[in-house]
Amino acid sequence: MLKTILLVDDDVDLLNSIAEVLRTRGYFVLEHSDPREALESCSPNENLNCVVTDFDMPGMDGVPLLAEVRRIHPTVEGLLMTGNIRWWGPPSSDDIDCLRKPFSCEELIEALEDRLVS
Repeated sequence: MLKTILLVDDDVDLLNSIAEVLRTRGYFVLEHSDPREALESCSPNENLNCVVTDFDMPGMDGVPLLAEVRRIHPTVEGLLMTGNIRWWGPPSSDDIDCLRKPFSCEELIEALEDRLVS
């Protein structure tokens, strides 16, 4: 079954690169550079498996975005990306992992697959 990933990052070049990597690995990718547009695109009827989002974005950060998406899709997995070396992650959260930028394609796929099998 094809897994659907909602990918959100305000860095359009990184967004496009990650989307391409995920597509070549067989994922269906919904990509957005604006977190509010990403949220508006979430339909309850859509099969959404994971949200991969930047942590720090204008308008809405990744954690609130994921929380809002989970209101629509309660079982969706979450994977945050950040270049902020001071970010320590959500307090005692086992349901959100974080990748530190820069990361390799292999690190991305491994983190994503870990989320999708748990």
